[in-house]
Amino acid sequence: MKTRVLEGIRYCLENEEKPVNFEYYLVESLEENRKSYSVEIIKKEKSLNTELSVETECRELLSTTMEDAREIINKLIGNIVTPITLIDCIENLQAI
Repeated sequence: MKTRVLEGIRYCLENEEKPVNFEYYLVESLEENRKSYSVEIIKKEKSLNTELSVETECRELLSTTMEDAREIINKLIGNIVTPITLIDCIENLQAI
């Protein structure tokens, strides 16, 4: 069973004109009485009041506690990490 919770949204302008939203989700999975956590980032562009999902990436975390997972996702939100750079950023954060 998976539960996905929106942890934060960052609003940006791409190329100083096109509005872009980055949605950051904490995904909790329960398999064989073991919890694991993932981060999912969805990039959405807005055009003429229409929202399009253009990129998405999900990466499992090595942390076993929700507190550790939330700490990582807050760092990703604070640095406006994109779906394309998520995997590298998670690897760098977990190597520390």
